Amino acid sequence: MSTGRRASGEATAIVVALDGSAGAERALRLVRSVAWPAGTRIRLVSVLEELTPIVSGLPRTEEEEATRAALDAALADKATGVAGACFERGVGYGRPASE
Repeated sequence: MSTGRRASGEATAIVVALDGSAGAERALRLVRSVAWPAGTRIRLVSVLEELTPIVSGLPRTEEEEATRAALDAALADKATGVAGACFERGVGYGRPASE
């Protein structure tokens, strides 16, 4: 029985970056099509470009927070379809091309 761990004892971990492109969706379909060992961690990530720079700890705008919440909900909808895998998701702020 496979446990989702490599010979080194580390859990198998996969990161899928989702940016709304066709290539990202193909990558997600590929990950879903593989019979990963039980315990495999699949992390779905996306990055939002900041609308306003964070200066001196000022809070993000309501628009940024609403966009982040909507993106997180979209990732949650995609975090299914692989038996035995543990899905994680994360939405970060920054420059998507460099994150």
